[in-house]
Amino acid sequence: MAPDELLNLAERHAEQGRQRIERQRKVVENLKLAGRDAKIAEDALAMFERLQVKLEDDHARLLQSRKSLAAYQTRDPEEN
Repeated sequence: MAPDELLNLAERHAEQGRQRIERQRKVVENLKLAGRDAKIAEDALAMFERLQVKLEDDHARLLQSRKSLAAYQTRDPEEN
């Protein structure tokens, strides 16, 4: 997979994760408002949030790699 494809995939995964977390927060809130046990939903939310940290880290790492590669490719070879 090409670097730009990996970056796009990481962006998509991070965005999907943010959306998943938002939906799960609403599930937790609705369960609590209804007076129901939200423990399992809260546990799922915590897991989604831990996963999101990894997704965001992957995205940031790939973005930094892309920037580093672009800087390397645009450098003046005579400067070395």
